[in-house]
Formats: sequence, structure tokens, C-alpha cells
Amino acid sequence: MPPSSPHSIRVLRIITRMNIGGPSRQAGLLTLYTSDNITTRLLYGKVASGEKEDATQLNPLGEKAKFIKGLGRSIHFGEDLITFFRILFEILKYKPHVVHTHMAKAGALGRIAAWIAGVPVIIHTYHGHVFTGYFSARKSKIIILIEQCLAMISTRLITISKSQQSDILDLYHIGKLPQQVILPLGLQLDSLQTLTKHQAMQFRLRHQLTASAHLIIWAGRLTEIKQPILAIETIQALQKIDGLPEWRLVIAGDGELYSAVSQRIEELGLRDKIKMISWETDIPGLWSAASVALLTSKQEGTPVSLIEAMAAGVPWVSTSVGGIPDITPNCLRESLCSANPKQLADAIAYWLVTPPPIEELKKYAWDHFDIVRLRKEIKELYTHCLAEKGIQ
Repeated sequence: MPPSSPHSIRVLRIITRMNIGGPSRQAGLLTLYTSDNITTRLLYGKVASGEKEDATQLNPLGEKAKFIKGLGRSIHFGEDLITFFRILFEILKYKPHVVHTHMAKAGALGRIAAWIAGVPVIIHTYHGHVFTGYFSARKSKIIILIEQCLAMISTRLITISKSQQSDILDLYHIGKLPQQVILPLGLQLDSLQTLTKHQAMQFRLRHQLTASAHLIIWAGRLTEIKQPILAIETIQALQKIDGLPEWRLVIAGDGELYSAVSQRIEELGLRDKIKMISWETDIPGLWSAASVALLTSKQEGTPVSLIEAMAAGVPWVSTSVGGIPDITPNCLRESLCSANPKQLADAIAYWLVTPPPIEELKKYAWDHFDIVRLRKEIKELYTHCLAEKGIQ
């Protein structure tokens, strides 16, 4: 057990894997943060096939981050039991006052281990959820039941949008209202506030993209939940709209559907309109060259790509799912669409011929999703939860 009156709050953050995406970005930035009375360590697992580890988040952490063998996306009961004991050992050794988990598998193994170890405060963040769109109806029911049980040993359950909290609490009946906290994402946005034409040109040259074409950016994992095939079909519909300036779709990502996406592009004869560039580490370069961002997901929490686009002053078009309506400024309300290629294409076409509200988008992103705001709110949450346990 941790001491009852800590001079410094020790936080152990546990995440399933540090792949490129919002949860990893959040875990990395929060672990890197050190205040006068908070120190944090991170446990993380192996990325899945087709994913890329986010070195930009891991490298700065150094010894604050530790790889846990067996922790990762796939589920294998025997191996996961061994992984559970590895996590339990780290908890007993570090003696954290707070265990904060991210992603489903880390959330299950980490919370049970923390509960057994007698950690005073156990927190889990739902960055999205896997209750719909990932598994069969039977498996989804089992996962929901497990989450309902895990909620009983959780001090707080963090959701990142109002819509997500409504799903977790009212639709899936996970946890109780006093446990629920809404904390929107916080990101390091400084590098996107002042972008240059030179950055855009360097990005275009590196990927052999013409200087004149408007770039539509689709950024994310090529996986079923992201519906990249819908993006391809949207481009097919966009090609039928007359009077538009020259444009190209850039797919920045990788995953298990890479071959299927590439094949669909060939089948529709769109190779000259679509560029696949895999994962892109030059985020300022990517958004400095963009005219519109596109997201076609079946389910989302709060997509980082849309926040980054807004921070760069780039409008976006997206399926209206999950927490996306909650992060939509008034100027982009008409950019929320159904999963319909023509509707998505019409919304893209609008932004290809309409001057974007650059300053409004930048201000919205900065006001709502800055990492400084999130770090302050997280610190207050930890302190409040520990005070409830009589630890001050």
C-alpha cells in the first residue's frame, strides 16, 4: 500500500500499446508531464501487425516508460494471465497512489491488478469503445458485462465527450453517474499554429504531389472500423462533380486493409486521383499542405486527425458518429454526414471552392483541446480522488 500522506503523487499509467493514434498521444503527453507533486510512469505493450509504434511519444519518455511483454491488442488467455502478473509485479514495486489505464485490454488487466494490490485510486479512460462495430453480438455482450464488473472496482471512468458518456452510462449501463467524468482530449498543438508554404512544398515534393492540387487528407489506421473503402467510394462520387479545382486524396496510414484499399482503387480506376503514403510523421507538413480533411469511420471517440486539422485551420468532412458531433464547431455543422459517398463528396466539394474559416477553426481547437488544459484537469482529478480516500 502507498503511504497515506504522499509528498508526491505516484501515478502508474498503463496502455495496451503505443500505436499512432489519440490514446497513445494522450498517454505519452500525460506521462511526460511532471509537476511539483506528481510523478508518472508508463507501462505499454506491443503494437499489432500493420500498426506503427509512435516513437514521437515514446522516445521522450526514456526510463519513464517500460515495455511489458504480452501486453498488446490480441487476447490469449494463458499469455494474458502471465502478463497480468507482470503488471501486478510492477504495481507492487512502484507502489502508485493512482493507476490510470487506457484501452480495453490494459483497462482490464491493469484495473484488476491495481485492485488486488490495494491501489487507492483506479481510473480508466474510454478513448472510444469496442462495444459496437468490432465483434459479434455475443462477444460484444460479454465485453460489456466485463466492463460493468470492472466499473465496480474503478474510482472514476473518464470519457472524452458527452456522446461517449451517454453511451457508456445510459446505453451500456457501465458504472454510475458519480464515477463519470468528461475530459476532452488535450494535445500539443503549438507546431500547427503557424504553418508555412515551405513546409507544404516539402511535403508535396517528398510524396511527388503537384503544387497546384488541393489535397484531401484521410489519416488513420486502414481497418474496418475506419471504413477506408467508403473514402474511396467518396472519391469516386467526387470525381463526378463538375467545376472543381484540381484535387487528390492522400491516404496517410496503414493496416490490415491496405491491400483491399489498394485493390479497390485499381478497380474503380482512381489511381491517378489517390496517393497512399502509409504513416506520416511530419504532422505539420501534412496539414500545411491540406485543403480538407476526411474521416469515414463507423465509430469514433474523439479523432486526433480532426483536431489537428482544425488547429491548422483546415476544414473537415466526417461521418457523424460517436463523439464527433461534440467536437464540431458551428462553421463545420454542415460537414457532418451520413455514411453516404455522395453526401460526403458534396461536403468536400463545398470546401474545395469555399474559403475556409481558418482563424475560427484554430481558435476552437486551441480553446478546447490544448494539453495545458487537460494536464490541469487531470491533476485536479487525481488530487480530488485521493482526498476522498483520506490521502492529502
